[in-house]
Amino acid sequence: MSKTLIVPDIHDKISIVQHILEKEKWDRVVFEGDFFDDFPTGQKEATLTARYLKSIINDERFTFLLGNHDIHYLWPYLGSVRCSGYEKIKSAAVERELVDLPEIRKRFKLYCWVDDWLVSHAGVSAGLLPDKFDMANFKEWLETETQNCWKMLGQGNIHKFLAAGRDRGGHAWTGGLNWCDWNSFVAIANTNQLVGHSIGRDVRLHVGINSHNYCIDTNLRHYAIIEDGVLDIREVAKLPK
Repeated sequence: MSKTLIVPDIHDKISIVQHILEKEKWDRVVFEGDFFDDFPTGQKEATLTARYLKSIINDERFTFLLGNHDIHYLWPYLGSVRCSGYEKIKSAAVERELVDLPEIRKRFKLYCWVDDWLVSHAGVSAGLLPDKFDMANFKEWLETETQNCWKMLGQGNIHKFLAAGRDRGGHAWTGGLNWCDWNSFVAIANTNQLVGHSIGRDVRLHVGINSHNYCIDTNLRHYAIIEDGVLDIREVAKLPK
């Protein structure tokens, strides 16, 4: 039996993350991204978050997914990836702590599979798929486009997977894997997804064609466990002081 803990958007709340990890028994942890930029937090919080990230970055039990509030600190020279919350003073603090950014970037992913659940920061909306797409090729297409995305990012260009949709102030018709707004998310048939990114008071469910899709970003009041394919969403009952 394998037990995977999925932690949604952190936004500098490291004490809550530690509380969850200490409370639960787990074999693997998937962080859904957005380590940085609570509102408001500053240089001190960015430093502490970067130190925590550095302390666990090489632990193979952890999977790190890229959030839109992470990318502008991990690629600080790309002004085109910056979003709300970014500050130069915080970026400088992160760079001081994460001195080997190229190596740290390699530990981040755009998505991962946990059993038959597709986990990403914001979700793979059906609008990203090519016209007349054969779903039998979905996993292969997703990985190929992901590799294209990393290549473009290294060249200073933005792939559609990292683009913000118009509903989030961007120019893309459909937000990418770290930008898709939950209100615009369109489910993909036969694919269960678990996402964060779009904060809400409660966990939200969208049922598609033979698919269940959950957004669990509730300001870190919830997290999820997938054990042998079964999803269990839990509440942080008592927050640490």
